[in-house]
Amino acid sequence: MNSSLVTFSLIFALSLVAGAMLAVLLSSATSRPIGRLTEAARGIAGGNLDLRVEQVEGPVEIEEMARTFEEMRFALKDHVQRLETSYKELDRKVRDLSILYDVSEAMNEGDYSEGLLDRILGAATEGTRARVGVILLVGDGPGEQRPVATRGMDLHDRNGQQQLLELAAGVAASGKSLSRQGPPAHLVVPLVVESEVAGAMALEVPGGQFAPEDVELAEVLASHAARCVERAQLYAASITDGLTELHRGILAFI
Repeated sequence: MNSSLVTFSLIFALSLVAGAMLAVLLSSATSRPIGRLTEAARGIAGGNLDLRVEQVEGPVEIEEMARTFEEMRFALKDHVQRLETSYKELDRKVRDLSILYDVSEAMNEGDYSEGLLDRILGAATEGTRARVGVILLVGDGPGEQRPVATRGMDLHDRNGQQQLLELAAGVAASGKSLSRQGPPAHLVVPLVVESEVAGAMALEVPGGQFAPEDVELAEVLASHAARCVERAQLYAASITDGLTELHRGILAFI
């Protein structure tokens, strides 16, 4: 009987030891993957959405949890990228509207001199982040063209910007817009007054390119510049007509 009791005691003791070892192994197999998921969750909570969850080996439930966690991370990253894109687009639209509002306010002041054209060119270079710009107007004589506003260039030293001036002159002659990616990138838009080309606005980005939003903004500002030229011409014509009528009146009186 004593022998049986000793044998039973040994078996019981070995069972306890085996159970303890199995519990430790199971606990380790479960805790390690959970620890990885916890580290990944902390990284994502800190804004690191590129932190991938490595393949986790363990119980089926833990592996499924890891796969679900990775799917959630990917969906969250995609959502954040969409939000960032939407924010940039909204920020660009607000900035462009602000630029156009300032130009409209300036035009409402009734001053259609070359100073207003200079403000419009400044708005175009600011809005498109161009480093160089010029507004070229067509003169009365054949082939006559003259720059009336510039940014980032010296009219007394045209050698450095000869290409931009030539592009502006070409668009002023053809009436067709030009967009050429760089570097340097060029964007040239005609100024059209009553179906007649009155000039061109040319912009240059030395080390980049023009986005579609830049082209759209430049076209709108070019239309404002054309309207400015048109009103200046009407004003000059009214002054000329007034002087003509005054001269006729004086001659009739004499």
